[in-house]
Amino acid sequence: MFIDRTICKLCIVFGTFACGVALAQAVPAAATRPVDPPDEAALIAAAGKPMRIGRTDHFLIASDAPASLADELTVRLEQTHRAVVALASHIGLDVRPPASALEVIFFDQSDDYASYARALGVDPDNTFGFYDRPTRRSVFLNVLNHPDVVLLSADIRASRENLDRISAALRDLPDADAPPAIEGSDGRTRQLNRAEAERLVREVGRRLERLDRQREAYLARIHQAVFAHETAHQVLDRAGAYPVDWDAHRWIVEGLACLLESVPADAETAPVPTNALRHADFWKAVAGPADPAQARPAQLAQAIAAGRIPSPARLLTEPRLLDPQVPAAADNYATAWALTFFLARTQPARLGGYLEALRACRQVPSVHERTAVRLFEDFFGPVDEAFVQRWGEFILP
Repeated sequence: MFIDRTICKLCIVFGTFACGVALAQAVPAAATRPVDPPDEAALIAAAGKPMRIGRTDHFLIASDAPASLADELTVRLEQTHRAVVALASHIGLDVRPPASALEVIFFDQSDDYASYARALGVDPDNTFGFYDRPTRRSVFLNVLNHPDVVLLSADIRASRENLDRISAALRDLPDADAPPAIEGSDGRTRQLNRAEAERLVREVGRRLERLDRQREAYLARIHQAVFAHETAHQVLDRAGAYPVDWDAHRWIVEGLACLLESVPADAETAPVPTNALRHADFWKAVAGPADPAQARPAQLAQAIAAGRIPSPARLLTEPRLLDPQVPAAADNYATAWALTFFLARTQPARLGGYLEALRACRQVPSVHERTAVRLFEDFFGPVDEAFVQRWGEFILP
């Protein structure tokens, strides 16, 4: 997502919360990119503090985060690069390798990340990373040190320690003694018998375990939907795959990045993998108050008519739908992914031709003249009920 710069907002990334995939754990392969002292010194200077330099075949990374995390990031960077190349080949889109390295800064501390972002005019609040088009750099924060995550982790740790103390006190009491008074979340103190106290301890323990699992899933989704998403923007931009005017075609800019959030280890075997997280978001938006598991193709047209998701024509002609501040932005991003995924899977050559036509355009499409819709229809046919029906039959069970 972007407003001249690409900024990944929490409200966009986390439409679905309790599932995710972990960042790759493999050790990055040795880079073939040669050492370039001037470029490396310039990247460290831009970061504004001492950094270690990492090199891969395509990326130059400045990082002060723990080495294990930096290694995980480099794996994700190269996987995303391979995925972009595989996707371009699949749809027949000609892309050019950039002459210089793709630059990345990976900050360990939130204050350093925030200072760098603000210097570029980027609001760091509720962000974990962004791609800055003017400098052509991707910038990321060690998720574990984001203030919200630090606070959540501290709360879980404090609750766990308190629970352990209560459990120890219960174990040390003779059977005949009453357990100590327990203070509830409402601030009131209750005197429970031993059986009640032990039952409460087990219940609170289960809740903490669920919260801890949710936190891990939350972190995993950040890795997928922020790190991969922003890297996809960077690689696609530097490879010349995007339209000249990003803002006029935000649906496909974001749709492609969402498509590349879910990157298999061997991208060449699956150039268009299903993004389970965006798919779940889309099902939920289509279903509305109904059970998402029961979503059916006919409900897609109903969801559009009810305004739960935007129509294809609105996506094409209303770029503001992909503004992070729009209340339904998470659903709109999921819809952009769903439409891009549908086209990449069912009409890959036409999608490649459409992207070639978009990047050949030098003028912003006129919404009033609906030139954006006409150009889309030149490649994919009328955006009518039949189109929505085909889309629904593909994307929904």
